Amino acid sequence: MPLRLVRSDTNAALWTACSESFLDAVGDVPGPAGYPDFLLLTHRVQRDVLWQTAAARGIQGWLDPPTAFFSDLRHMFGIEARPVGILTGRMLVARLAGQTALRVGGRTAGRERGPAGTHMLDRVFSELLPEGVTPESLRQALIPLARDEFTRRRNDWVADTYEAFLAELEGRQLYDPRSIHAMVARRVEEGGLPAAVRGAARLHVFGVTSLKTRQRLFRALAEQHEVEVRVYLPLEDEPTEWEDMATGGLEVVGEISPASGPPFVQPAPDSVREAAWVARRVKRLLAEEEVEPHEVAVVARSGHRDTRMLHTALERVGVPSTARLRTVLAEIPALKALLQLLRAEADGWTFERLRQLLASPYFSPGVDLRPVDVLAAARRVEGLAAWGAGLERLAEEMAGDDSRRWRRKGVSRRRLTADMPAFLEFLDQVAVLAGSRPETDWIDLTLDTLEGRRFDLRSRLCVPVGDRWDIVRLDQRGVEHLVRLLREWRDLVRSNEPLSPVDWYERLRRLLEANELALSTPLKEGVQVLEAHEASLSPFRHTFVVHANDGVFPRTPTSLGVFSDDERRLLRGRGLPLTDRSEAMRRERTLWRSITRGENVTLTYRTTDSSGVPRLPSLMVPAHDTTTELPRTLDLESGQEPGVDVPPDRVPVSPVQQRRAEAVLLKRVRRAGQRGEFETSYPDALRRAVLGAFADELRSGGLDGYVHRETDLGGAAGEGTETDLAPEVVFGIDRPISLRPTAWNGKLRDPAVLEVLEREFGPDYPWSSSQLEKYGKRPFDFLLDRVLGLEEVAEADEETSVLTFGNAAHGILEGFYGVLLESLPPAFDERAASAFAAVADRVIAELEADRDEWLGLEALWEVTRQDVREKVRAYLEWELAYLSKKGEKPIAVELEFGFDDQPPIALEGLDVNGDPARLLLRGRVDRVDRHGGAQGGVLRVLDYKSGLASLPRQKGYQDGALLQTALYMMAVDSLGLGSVDSARYRGIQQPGNPANKYELKFSRVEPIIRLALSIPARVRSGLFEAVQAGSAPIARWQPGRDVTRGEASLVDGTRFDRLSE
Repeated sequence: MPLRLVRSDTNAALWTACSESFLDAVGDVPGPAGYPDFLLLTHRVQRDVLWQTAAARGIQGWLDPPTAFFSDLRHMFGIEARPVGILTGRMLVARLAGQTALRVGGRTAGRERGPAGTHMLDRVFSELLPEGVTPESLRQALIPLARDEFTRRRNDWVADTYEAFLAELEGRQLYDPRSIHAMVARRVEEGGLPAAVRGAARLHVFGVTSLKTRQRLFRALAEQHEVEVRVYLPLEDEPTEWEDMATGGLEVVGEISPASGPPFVQPAPDSVREAAWVARRVKRLLAEEEVEPHEVAVVARSGHRDTRMLHTALERVGVPSTARLRTVLAEIPALKALLQLLRAEADGWTFERLRQLLASPYFSPGVDLRPVDVLAAARRVEGLAAWGAGLERLAEEMAGDDSRRWRRKGVSRRRLTADMPAFLEFLDQVAVLAGSRPETDWIDLTLDTLEGRRFDLRSRLCVPVGDRWDIVRLDQRGVEHLVRLLREWRDLVRSNEPLSPVDWYERLRRLLEANELALSTPLKEGVQVLEAHEASLSPFRHTFVVHANDGVFPRTPTSLGVFSDDERRLLRGRGLPLTDRSEAMRRERTLWRSITRGENVTLTYRTTDSSGVPRLPSLMVPAHDTTTELPRTLDLESGQEPGVDVPPDRVPVSPVQQRRAEAVLLKRVRRAGQRGEFETSYPDALRRAVLGAFADELRSGGLDGYVHRETDLGGAAGEGTETDLAPEVVFGIDRPISLRPTAWNGKLRDPAVLEVLEREFGPDYPWSSSQLEKYGKRPFDFLLDRVLGLEEVAEADEETSVLTFGNAAHGILEGFYGVLLESLPPAFDERAASAFAAVADRVIAELEADRDEWLGLEALWEVTRQDVREKVRAYLEWELAYLSKKGEKPIAVELEFGFDDQPPIALEGLDVNGDPARLLLRGRVDRVDRHGGAQGGVLRVLDYKSGLASLPRQKGYQDGALLQTALYMMAVDSLGLGSVDSARYRGIQQPGNPANKYELKFSRVEPIIRLALSIPARVRSGLFEAVQAGSAPIARWQPGRDVTRGEASLVDGTRFDRLSE
């Protein structure tokens, strides 16, 4: 019987011709046998439309309907052979290619690295196997290509590997799934078509547009004489590969020009705006027209990224959609977590890797992560044994006298005690991953994890996060797919060579990155989000083709593999079914036409890629107005005037857009002077948004021109006072509202909180100079550190910290001057050098023995250790000579007061407001020097700094950022050690440059002490504004903008000034 081509220039007409012809013949035949016609389809959408058309005709249904998909061909023709597995096929090709390469004189593929990706020959085999090409015919076709030694060897390598692969499959009684069309063609040639279509006299084929991998199949259909075959194709304006198959001629149906007109073209700046625009248009169609969701298709050439993005965009605007989503196995959450587990062992259980696992919903033992965080912040910890020992030591210290410093970092003794068994059990479970083992053992260990024998993973897969049941489904299917792959992989292993954890991690990662899982969404009647080959010829009422860019759709052919394009063209002429570049592009154009011949077609393309590089539309996109490109941001403000209709393209289509649009409208009506009630669908969310925006604007200075005092913001809480925010109120402001403490900028007002502050920081609280300076620089930092006890926790640096350098340098200087205090040499002589060496050795040894002191990585600490010694020695060489020259002599080092049994120093006086004030001070003075004789000399206080760059400007003496030296002079004076003259700073790393920094006379400390005396009262009053002192630039170690919500600094004056009310 002949094969007849039926063509049309519209998909609707083509589908009508196919469905009416089929339904007219089948009609009410109940089945399950005796059907005169049989219909072969390519996609579920076509079958669903057929059922709807039949129901509209009043057909009640059929027993065993006479329809099938191309994926059913194996069962239709009774092919019972067992297909080769995905990994088995890959491994066979790779191994045979390596063996053949040796035999023909080529190079091997090197060490076997597992069945991760496909071999370069697989591309050629994927074209030969579907057409049933024999090794002998391949050899004959390759003869003209053997122009030199290289091509001769290459040809032998390809042909011999192909022959060996087919022989291997035959010996194993398997077949390659890519051969199914050739096997079906062979059954057709043997007369098996009538039985396959259950005795039908006519076969309709709908949805196929190219003969790629199907040439032999359709040739067999054209040459058989039992069943008439009708193939439905788009009308082409160029010669195609189908004409040679049309033994029954050509029939053109439907109108010659589409009734719906040319496609509408919409340029978009990027993929996000494109997806959002399409989702908006689709929602508008569903809301305004009599169209069902399943009658709308959104089509992308590739389904790897575009279909997922479009499906997500439709979900966000509340449009039901149906899609087949492809996910690379390495991106499935449960399998990504499995890779994290293996990588943790491969990387030696660093803080980052351990924390990932402890926080993972798939492996977490349910413990508090704060102990791990604080251990990592204290020192670099690596290895399970080190983590276990560190946690046990932390638990011991939490139970002892040293628990306070850990509690301040957020570690709970009760929680740590309860969590320790779970911590240790987790470490025991993952310890099994240590060490090298054969590949089969690694596979078994991984299977144990996936099948729930470790970590109870199977049960965890069933627990959704929130209502994300789609993730549960993806995880479960992904795990099952990987289990099948691993079992197949295990049967392929031929070596017992041990693999390290790093090697196994890399092999498994490559496997997961080379394979993907395709899952259809549960909903079947939503908007159809399809790949191009799935949407081919399907009769949708509205079709959106996205990402219609040059090189994307039609898709430009990628690498052609082992044969060049000229060689492929020559081999195609000799009868081999290889595709050259021109034929591939022609098939792409046919695919384009099979999609864009629908009723109402919209094309979108992107004008830039993700890097901002300009992109061109596809050559198949018709001429259009490029000035209609979408704006780069969704403009919800244009046209949002009160009482004005909103343009259709700006109507909010999602809750997020609706909330934003209402916020914009509220801004406009308020600016228009309307103070009445404002109707909104989201009152709570809008109220929070307004309050948050107001607070940020207030802190950033945006309201400085409108607001003078906090009372201008609406009066006392609960009064509901209406306040005129007219610009006139700014006259006379001496401090912008953004720089004042307010309820939105560090002002605590709750009586219960103020009571706690009064109790904790009362008259008996011992203050240190560092605490007072922290408050003076920025009170909000003091709130975080001293009141709330919050610290940023980050993994310790690889290098020695500045603080550790300072501790070491201070310790050496203290020890050096302590040893030589009574007989200080006038220069760095041999006695001084000997004392320095002994003290430095002792201090550094104590630091290295201190398990709580992190010194950096060992290799880096060796460099830093030498650096500390050299710099402190250079400092002493300069300072001893300087002291001798100036007539100064140290009389006290590390002078303590207020610690242990020592009473604190009581400072009394007037604060900045002239009110009596008092504070208790404790601290350690680095050094006190005497200038002049023991009877008539004066005392000078010295404070060491590793470097002087961290000091505020000298203006800090006036705004509270520099208090330490003034306070220490008051302390030395109170201790009665002598007449105090001055205080200064010296930089250890810059000896003599300058000799003294910010030297302050004792006679000038009274204004500075008044600032210090003012701080306790401010703390007890709850004033913790996030405003930096003008003398101290915000340092990198201070809390950042993400915490303080701003970077405000005083331009003039101090925070202690009396402000106008």
